[in-house]
Amino acid sequence: MVEETVAAPEPIQTQPAEAEPVPVVELPAEAPAAEEPAPVVPPVPAADPQFGTCKEAVAAGYGNYSQGVDPEYDWYQDRDGDGVVCES
Repeated sequence: MVEETVAAPEPIQTQPAEAEPVPVVELPAEAPAAEEPAPVVPPVPAADPQFGTCKEAVAAGYGNYSQGVDPEYDWYQDRDGDGVVCES
């Protein structure tokens, strides 16, 4: 019998596939934080001028101050107790 010698196969050398380059994405520079505008505060209405008496206030065109509504109410006496002073 004749023996055949079989040569071992040569190892196959494979190279790793070249990875595709990943594109570099440049992010925009972070904008500085915008300052928030100041809140809009409605102006506080000015109180009417204080007169010596309701008669003077009414004569000047002021009056009918309601309790709990008008700060001017506290300046005068509510003689009839109805919650309104300087009634015209």
